[in-house]
Amino acid sequence: MIYPKEFEQLIDRVDTPDFIGWGNPNAKILLLSKEPAIDLKKETGRNQYEIEVKRNWEDWSKNIAQQTGFNEVIAEFRKSRIYGNPLCPHCWQKYQITNLTKNGKYPEGKEGTARTWYQYQKLIDMIFGKKSGSNDFLDFHQYCFSTDMSAAAALNSNRTNPEATRQSIVERKQFFTKDFFNRFPIIIAAVGHYPKKYASDDYFGETFGVEWVPEKSITDSGAWINVNESRKDGEPRLLLHTCQFSAALSDGYFRKIAELVRNYGCDLNPASF
Repeated sequence: MIYPKEFEQLIDRVDTPDFIGWGNPNAKILLLSKEPAIDLKKETGRNQYEIEVKRNWEDWSKNIAQQTGFNEVIAEFRKSRIYGNPLCPHCWQKYQITNLTKNGKYPEGKEGTARTWYQYQKLIDMIFGKKSGSNDFLDFHQYCFSTDMSAAAALNSNRTNPEATRQSIVERKQFFTKDFFNRFPIIIAAVGHYPKKYASDDYFGETFGVEWVPEKSITDSGAWINVNESRKDGEPRLLLHTCQFSAALSDGYFRKIAELVRNYGCDLNPASF
């Protein structure tokens, strides 16, 4: 796999944090979530955080050096039921919702995923005109790159450490201004009211150079989509600020997001797999 030069430059920077993200660096869509959903109060969660978050930069460095692509990752890890590689994490998971057990692991014999990733797959399918069945493996990571506003992990947003979250968001806000993140013409920020709570009302404008377009935004039965577009001439960018995807949301809601993305008029196919 050929990695974009902006991504290689990001990995080479001495000020790049441990946690960059997951998925395809060649994608045209950036998915922005709140924080890694990992329970740091449990040993299993702390081990998971070390592997999936703290080692993220190291794994990407190896991927670039070896030009690792999706085929290699899937061949190595699809039967393993372990995290694997940030290019296609947990590539053994299928398009079905499976809740974690009390010890923070997926039940034996179950191959599903969390609601958030299930709904990411649903949205990516709608954007690219695909259809996944319950026995199909998740492949949304091949069509997007995903990262989080905060690297301060918690099992869910109600259990975050507010000060650690606020500090991480401040640090990562500067990180998101780097050239690699400026490559994405489409950003889907499924973060609910996190920016207002921990940063500012103009978090997206300050970070990604966009401004809210109220006449294009949508509110439907409590589910909303705030449309933001680039402030810079010659640099088209669409940022959709949405409800967080861990909530139960209708298919109609995802169809509206997909329609906004498809109608924006840019080539959405990744440059390389």
